[in-house]
Amino acid sequence: MSAATPLDDLLALIETLQEHIANHGGALRRSEALTRYALIDPLLRELGWDTSDPAKVVPEYAVSGGRADYALLVDGEPKVMVEAKNLGAPPDNAVTQGITYCMGEGTPYFALTDGEHWRLYETHRQVRAADKLIVRFSLRDGPVESALAALHFWRTRVEAEGVEASGSPHTIISETRSEAPEAPESSARRSQRRTEQDASPAPRGDAGGWQSLASYVHEAYAKPAEVRFTSGETERVKDWTDLNVKVVAWLVREGHLTQDSIPVQVGGRFIVAAGPHHPNGQEFKRRKRAATVFVEADYSGADILKNIHHVMRTAGRDPSEVSLRLRE
Repeated sequence: MSAATPLDDLLALIETLQEHIANHGGALRRSEALTRYALIDPLLRELGWDTSDPAKVVPEYAVSGGRADYALLVDGEPKVMVEAKNLGAPPDNAVTQGITYCMGEGTPYFALTDGEHWRLYETHRQVRAADKLIVRFSLRDGPVESALAALHFWRTRVEAEGVEASGSPHTIISETRSEAPEAPESSARRSQRRTEQDASPAPRGDAGGWQSLASYVHEAYAKPAEVRFTSGETERVKDWTDLNVKVVAWLVREGHLTQDSIPVQVGGRFIVAAGPHHPNGQEFKRRKRAATVFVEADYSGADILKNIHHVMRTAGRDPSEVSLRLRE
């Protein structure tokens, strides 16, 4: 029997993490600490970043104006700052803020993760924040594809300053994947894969410019052009408000958002309700009709995205079931 390779170990770990998400997703979505302990720390360790060694990993690393959840060190210097979120949490303005921290500290890379979705940015590239992205992947991509993408975080690769991809990460993964043997598929993974196929998840890649709502990071100047759902529908949208309305209307039409799950509340306000009134009786400041319900649209684009995530989770759906395409 041939000895297991580091890639075999990484493949096995990713299957384990997938099972953690499938079995404990509710608890992980409620706790950043649990997400870090159960999902993020194990993957960092497997990639050579010993989270128990302060010479390699420093949690809650102090930076000017705040703290990074992790600093990954090489020769005592932070090479990667990592911002951690609880599973499924929207990224808010974490990318811009994290890159700003890294540039101030002279740290070449910034990573953002909720334990399932990972993104890695080259902070000093002289382009807009979205174009600093080197690689992104989701543990839902499959063990082999996830493992090959995760190798961008491999400690040896960071030490050798070989993180940057020559071409798109998806191309590199495809080229490398043809050389890597497929790992045996566990019964748990086969069951999960069948569930994923039955749910027909929206594409998570960027083919044709489509981006999964689950991993999209909002930028102030960006505007949506189209939205696509797992049911096969594609609709044009005018702005973030229109995107909000289209997503809520789809949830209602598909029977995911029912009278039993509304109103949906954020803070002291309803964001979706049967009638256009908040708990205090005041009318929605900017009401929009979405199928049979009303949406409060008096929010910025970034807050609308957070609201969409919240409404989808309330309806028992994953934001990955929605994809969007931005205007050119």
